[in-house]
Amino acid sequence: MTGGYVLADVQSGGASLLLWSLGGLGALCGGLTYAELAAALPKNGGEYMLLGRIYHPAVGFTAALASLVVGYGVPVSISAMAFSEYMHPVWPSVSMKGMALGLTLAMSLVHCLEVSTAARLQNATTLPKLLVLVGLVIVGMGFGAESPVQGKPLPDVYRSPAFAFALAYIGYAYAGWNASVYIAGEVHDPQRVLPRSIIMGTIAVIGLYVGLNAAFQMLAPVEILAGTPNVAYVAASHRFGDTAGTVVSAVIGFGLVSAVGALMMAGPRVTAAVGDDYPRLRWLAYRSSGGAPVAAIGLHTCISVVTILVFDDVGIIVEYAGLTLSIIAMLAVGGVIVLRFREPDLERSYRVPGYPWVPLVSLGITGWMLVASIRYRPESLSVSLFTLGLGPIIWWMCKSPDTPSSSRASSS
Repeated sequence: MTGGYVLADVQSGGASLLLWSLGGLGALCGGLTYAELAAALPKNGGEYMLLGRIYHPAVGFTAALASLVVGYGVPVSISAMAFSEYMHPVWPSVSMKGMALGLTLAMSLVHCLEVSTAARLQNATTLPKLLVLVGLVIVGMGFGAESPVQGKPLPDVYRSPAFAFALAYIGYAYAGWNASVYIAGEVHDPQRVLPRSIIMGTIAVIGLYVGLNAAFQMLAPVEILAGTPNVAYVAASHRFGDTAGTVVSAVIGFGLVSAVGALMMAGPRVTAAVGDDYPRLRWLAYRSSGGAPVAAIGLHTCISVVTILVFDDVGIIVEYAGLTLSIIAMLAVGGVIVLRFREPDLERSYRVPGYPWVPLVSLGITGWMLVASIRYRPESLSVSLFTLGLGPIIWWMCKSPDTPSSSRASSS
């Protein structure tokens, strides 16, 4: 869905591909940096555990709150709504909200089963999706009639705040390069597996995203793709007709099933980790006999269902989610630099190459986007900052007298 929103802002195919490349560079630098944290501190909880350990428990709690709402609860609904957008041409008589709700509830039930069952389903739906995406790239490159460098001249675009702000959409699309850290405590040999999964996964996704967007722009002109949420359907229909577009929609819809599953697998692990640490939220840590964090999954599902029922404009939700997650990611990437100074003797089985330039590139790209958002979308940034500002307040309300009030370093 993101490609259409980016083109609506920049109105240039060449500029959008440059943005996808820049966003990929930021994600790769972030992933290379994050892998050091994952190898040194391989426990469930993601940014909740890491930021609480590096900065303060209130910062980690804020990250967990953001993860609950913006990192996973809302993105599940976004992916489910994308599923309904793409499946609508296939099942035009079925309610789009009904399809989104059905997928969300179905994946929630699956992930309440044994962890191994959910993992097998995730693997089974991910591999076909990768093959399909590669196929779309090949078809677009081989049969496209347009040039991917269309629209406004690039110099007229990149000087505008819209150019930098579009990285919020792209940053949201790339978000997930750190997701394996959320289940670090359930991974065998995490010091070796986690860095490899982050780096290899990020590189694969960069190639797919840049290739896909170039392929879509070769199948249809920018003015048709700009602003549309089901960009693959529009591109295929324009070049090959409605039947081909419907087939592509069905295939993309199938791929989005695994996207919802991945979010439902990773996010509740963070929420369950919060329940382990805060007695007043202990119910969030409840797990089934098969090891699934069913209470946390239920809470995430409720947030996703409410979002689907209340919101219709997916673009606004993506803006808000992208900005909020970018701020959290900046804190995590910066945490590597903080730990290098504060704990130089911490065992690190993996060290980020090119330190400190690699983390600084990630921080610079994200910071550039956030500064542009002050001019271009101040209302979205304000809502993101308001959400994060609630974190310390809720942490203070939930903490008990025995909750640590300083860095988690002493207890980890």
